[in-house]
Amino acid sequence: MINDEYKVFEIINIAAVSASNISREGIFIFDDKKTCEVLKEKCSALNISFDDASADNELKFEIDDISIFNNFDSFSTIFPEIVRTGNLNRYYCYYSKEDSKLVILDINHLDYSYYFSHDEKIFKSEKTYEASNVFYWEKIYETLLQNLSEESRTDKSFSILSYDKGKCFYEYSKYDRSFNKYNMLKLFKKLSKTLDTINNYKSLLKKRCVEHIDNSNTSTLCLLIQELDCICDKTMLDFEIFVSNIDFDSSIHKFKERIEFFISQTRDIVEKMLSNIFTLPLTYAGAIFAFDKLEDEKYSSLIFLAMLLYTVLSCTFLIYEFIDTFTIKKHFIKELLSYSNNSPNLKKDIQSDINTVNRRIIGIRIICSILVITFIVLLIYLKTQFFNLSKEN
Repeated sequence: MINDEYKVFEIINIAAVSASNISREGIFIFDDKKTCEVLKEKCSALNISFDDASADNELKFEIDDISIFNNFDSFSTIFPEIVRTGNLNRYYCYYSKEDSKLVILDINHLDYSYYFSHDEKIFKSEKTYEASNVFYWEKIYETLLQNLSEESRTDKSFSILSYDKGKCFYEYSKYDRSFNKYNMLKLFKKLSKTLDTINNYKSLLKKRCVEHIDNSNTSTLCLLIQELDCICDKTMLDFEIFVSNIDFDSSIHKFKERIEFFISQTRDIVEKMLSNIFTLPLTYAGAIFAFDKLEDEKYSSLIFLAMLLYTVLSCTFLIYEFIDTFTIKKHFIKELLSYSNNSPNLKKDIQSDINTVNRRIIGIRIICSILVITFIVLLIYLKTQFFNLSKEN
């Protein structure tokens, strides 16, 4: 929180303390018109924008990047919709009557909230996560919806298909203050890490999510998030047991067959480049020899144009092969993740083959770059020879 913004939040804090009510739109309403008038004068003196057309007893700030809510419940209701649209401001604030403090959420530091104090300081809270929790509550919901839900519904609920219990529904719940004791950022990171680790085996997480659901096959997002930390731990344990029972030999054999395919692709590229390397000296040597022997500028022009065309086509082919190595590597990594499923044991057994493919791809890129530079240098040399011949004639 930078010092220049202190005065802005000081005025907002005074307005929040003095106002008899704060509307849902963040308008401060005063019983005493004189207080409102004084605050407007202070805003004008500090160049803080407000709505001049508002009533005598109302103060509506019009400050870029600051949104004001009348209370935490209003904030927790509206903020998730703002997150979904992506139209986020820098600061969100509301007045907490329970704490008699102005709570400020800095969108760049969502792992803690700011509190306003009267000693010219705005300090972060190390204990209260409520403002950032609303943000990460929605992020957890979106992550569960995208990765586990079988269908999207207009009421924002989502369903999980389980082999044991069939289709289970979770009703959407807005953030509740009872979750202030949780650190939603930490929980969100744990959920994301779990999903990254289990990769293609999301059924393991689905099974744990529906484990405690009752016979009605209906629950709420609140109950799911309440158990989510334990669910992630159990899912990771299930994954470790599952991986330990995988037939590694069979998986390694299948993947080695795919590695041979990628090695074959790189081998084809190398063979094509070798043909360029072998013909390169003879082609340009012949052209340079012809320039030395020819006296007719007409034929030398044809030779230069032919070599120019040959060089352009060769460089185009080499650049295409250079770009193609990125596609090969992308597909290779995709299949590697598919076969190994992030298993350290499986990756260890095929690491030497992975290194072979990577070295070949790097080698191809280096050779392509050298050949393109060589073609350009030789073409420049031929151009010099051509102009020299033209001057002599």
